[in-house]
Parts: sequence; structure tokens; C-alpha cells
Amino acid sequence: MNALVFFRNDKFYFNTCLNSKAFARARFAERLEEKGYLCSKENGVWKFSSFSFSETEEENDFIYLTAPGFDGQTLASIIEKSDEAEKTFALALTVKLYEQSLIQNVKLDAVGAGGIFFSSDFNRALFVPSLFFKTALNVLGSGEYTLNQGLYINPNLKGENAVRYTQCALSYRILTGRFPYEENTYEKQDEDFRDRNFIHIKNQVYGLKTTLADFIDDGLLQNPLSKEALKSFAVKQFPLETLYMEAGLENDGSIPESGKLNSVERKASVSVEEFERQRQRAIEKKNSLVNKKRWIRKHRTPVTAAAAVFAVLAVVCISYYSSWIRKPSTAGLTSLEVVRAYYTGINVLDSDITKHCSDGKSMKERDKVISNIYASIKQMIGMDVNRESQSPAKWLNYNQMSFRIFGLSNFNVNGNPEKLYFYAPSRKEKKSPLLEENGQKLHDSDTAVYSVKYYLVNNALSPEIKVEDYTDTVTLTYKKDRWLITSIESKFTESSYDTEEFCRDYKKALADSSDDLKSAAMVLREKYDFIPADEELEQAAVLITR
Repeated sequence: MNALVFFRNDKFYFNTCLNSKAFARARFAERLEEKGYLCSKENGVWKFSSFSFSETEEENDFIYLTAPGFDGQTLASIIEKSDEAEKTFALALTVKLYEQSLIQNVKLDAVGAGGIFFSSDFNRALFVPSLFFKTALNVLGSGEYTLNQGLYINPNLKGENAVRYTQCALSYRILTGRFPYEENTYEKQDEDFRDRNFIHIKNQVYGLKTTLADFIDDGLLQNPLSKEALKSFAVKQFPLETLYMEAGLENDGSIPESGKLNSVERKASVSVEEFERQRQRAIEKKNSLVNKKRWIRKHRTPVTAAAAVFAVLAVVCISYYSSWIRKPSTAGLTSLEVVRAYYTGINVLDSDITKHCSDGKSMKERDKVISNIYASIKQMIGMDVNRESQSPAKWLNYNQMSFRIFGLSNFNVNGNPEKLYFYAPSRKEKKSPLLEENGQKLHDSDTAVYSVKYYLVNNALSPEIKVEDYTDTVTLTYKKDRWLITSIESKFTESSYDTEEFCRDYKKALADSSDDLKSAAMVLREKYDFIPADEELEQAAVLITR
């Protein structure tokens, strides 16, 4: 992946990884003053000044933040591309800058190597605003987050202790060539943090100075819940000179004149062979302890059977009731409102809604189809949030070409346009039963029939846009105290459209209408019958901005 922050045309550029719509919804423009820090070396002394991006630019459908800058590269790029001496120097310099920030009482957030940018001469450095950096990485997903941020920080720590952790992770990388916690997903890394699942550096590097080894291990072992220990550790001074010596740098942290790292001679009270045996024993002991912890967490059994059974039953009952009470209910809804709610469930691919608006064997089969479509779409797009499925009206509002389309448009009941985003109330709301409709008292087994027309638009499961023009005959039955859909007879005709051609037509119509979606939709309807009605576009826009 290209660096999130880079220099071009005398400016820093930061890729937010958001398109214009997402950028606007996230209100990033209001947060341009979010602070990062510039570090400058003046007469041998590092000084810090606040930094913020000043402008935005759009390029390749993404919004970039910009500010005057200087040429150089990120620490992540240096680690990936530079020789060992420059790599070690840059990592050690980062440790020093964090130490200086603590000494000078500068509130410098701990950020990973992808958010730190050094000038070519290493006399200046930029620490990008951490909020922007984290947001962009969350969009990109676990893999990029780990490489650019996750290897360097412990998200469970705050303030000075977070900085101390990052210093120790960087030092661990300098001295061992790897990071203490290297899992590449949030969940696995969080589990490793909880279990302190790393090899202590004192067991990794033969003859390492005790003061440095203890500081690094203590920094990586910080417990977020031990407030006094955190406070005590935060005020300690990092042994920088010892790090420089152990890393093969000069006493001031610079690269030796030879351009290569100094050779480091280490001695210990045991032989290298004995150290290796001790190391293996320590690793085995650590692995055994971690495995036991995880086994216990997974297979924990109650000490007191009766109390445990009661507790489990209580939790299950509470959980079940909590889930049950949030489910949708048609109690208190008219037959027409139940129809609206059911088709809303199809439109947003929510089988919970359709299931609780219907009854009978044939309707259960329809619910299974909706669940299977939802599962198929999720399996296909995986973790890529930029390819998620949206209803036609939401898709047009989002203006995000990578999104897929699945849902209804031009929804009509008995010839009248109806709402497509009508959500049934939850059981928690305890709506009173509907006892009469249209002036007539309702009785068990009463029926109501509606003619429903709509387009089902779908390119979530195929490369082209498939459009099915449906006419449904919907029968509802009044059961006990509410209306439920008990049968649907469907007739439809099918057509298909080229996805790329449609996207081009959409972008052109939007550009020609100065981003007025309703005007663009009017133009598109001349070629595409399935374009949602203006009312549906308005409803979707309101939901998106909530």
C-alpha cells in the first residue's frame, strides 16, 4: 500500500481513505484543526510545535488533507526500504523524540510508523494527528492497521504510558529485528496483550544490559488496571544512551562515520549455549502459562454447581429477554403498515423484520431466501466495507461506486406510492392491539389483500445489474390481536443492465446537474425504469445523515 502521508509539490498529503460523501458525513472538514506535532532540531535541541492540516483536495475519488511540508518519508517506509544503519538510527531517533516530548511536557500521542514522517536529513519530523491516522487505518482494515499502527501501540494504554509502550516496542524491534506482539488482527493482538504473550527481551538478546532489558520488558508488561504502577513507570527516564550503545550507534544516537553500525560485544554470567537453553525453557514456560489461561477461559467450569447453574440461567434468561424485547412486532399496526414493514425488511435485507411480519410455511421459506441472500453477500464482500450492499435509493445518495446494490425501488401498494423505510415498533414499545380497521371491528382469521408493485434491483451477486419488475398479491390474516402476512403470490419480468455503463451514466447525470440528485435521477429515469422515486431518495438521505 502507498503511504498514507507523503510529500508532493511542497506540501504534505494525507489520504483520509474516505470519498467526499463519507468525508462529509464524518464531518472531517470541521476537524481540520485536529493537532499533530512538528519536531525541529535547532542548535542540537529538539523543539516541538503544534501542526494541523489546512486544506483538502480530491484525487482518485478520495479526499486528501494538505499542509505546507518538507521532503522525506515515513518511518514505515524507512523500516521497509532502508539499510540496517539508517533503519536503526530512525527507530532510535523516534524513541528519543518521544522521550523529549515527555521531558518537555508535550502531549504527543503514540502513533505507529505509518504516521511519523522524517525529513531527508532527519532534522525535522511530523507526527500526524492521531484521530485522522486511526480513522484512515480503520477504513483499510486489520492488515494495514497492524503494519502501520498495531505493531507499535497498545490501545489499552493512555497518555504517557502509551508513549512508554511505543518506545519499548521500537527498542524491541531495534534489538531483536521483530516486534513483541505481531498478530495481524485486532482480536488476536488484544488477546496477546491480555495474556502478555511475548518473549521478554532479556530472554531474546544475550548479554543485554539489565537496565535496558528491564525497562523494555516493564514497558511492554504495563497493566492498564494497575494505576499506581502505571503512574510510577511513566515518570522513569528511558535509558537512551544504553540503547544507542546496544544498537551499535554512536553515543549521541548518530550513525558511525563508516556508515555501518558498530559491532557490539556482549558478555553474561552464563555461556551462549546455556543462555539458549534458558531461553527455550522460558519460552516453553510462557507458552504453557498462556495456553492454560486460554484453556481456562474457554472451558471454565463453575466451582459451585448450583450457583453457576443459577447464574448461567439468569444470564441466558436476561439475554434472551433482552433480545426478545428488541424484536419487531406488528401489534398495533394496520394491515397496510405491516405490508410496508415487511417490504422494508426485504429492502434492507433484514430477515428479523420479515420473519416477525409473517406467518406460515410458505412465508418461512421466503425468510430463508432473504437470510441466504444476506449471507451470500456478506461472504462475497468479506471484510471490505467499501463493497457493502446498499438499497438503490441509499446507493444513489452515497455516490460510492464500489458499493453493491440490493433492494427495492418504486414501491407501490394498490397503485399508491408507499414508504420503503418503515420500521415496525419493537416489543419493548408495548403497542396496544389493533381492534378495528377502516371502521370495522376485527375478528380472528379476518383477511386483507393488497396488490404490491416494485422493482427488485441487484448487482450484489452478479457482475451486471439484474432488475426484476414484481407484482405481488399479498394476503394478510388477523391472528389473535395483530395482522400477519400469510401468503404472497408473485409475478415478475426480468431485465439486466451493464454495471459500468450505469455508473458512467449516473456520474455524468450527477455532474451535469451540479450534484443535484433529484435532477440527475430525472435524467436517469429516461433510460432506467428502476431509478427510485424522489420520495424514496429523500427517505434514504434522511436515514444516511442520522
